[in-house]
Amino acid sequence: MTPSELSNDIPAIEPWKGRRRLVSFRLTDDEYQGLKQLSRERGAMSLSEFVRSSVCAILVENREPWEQQLASSLREFGRQATELYGLVDQLSHLLRNACQDHQA
Repeated sequence: MTPSELSNDIPAIEPWKGRRRLVSFRLTDDEYQGLKQLSRERGAMSLSEFVRSSVCAILVENREPWEQQLASSLREFGRQATELYGLVDQLSHLLRNACQDHQA
């Protein structure tokens, strides 16, 4: 996702969450200036807040489709299990009838 695709809404900082991990990476001068400018345009209090909020927004955005896909897969699994149960039930009846016919 490019910075221009990120939402204009910067999530509120939640300092009580106990942030203990540090992530660092290097940028070119142009990348740094562009990120700093975008951060100001979006109203972030700091560059770190902007980057953290942007990454967290991406995490949430990517989690929702995954959860939707999982729910869809579970529904499909349930449908297939119900169909299989019906087929097993039909087969059971056919076998019972065949055994009764054979005994008679």
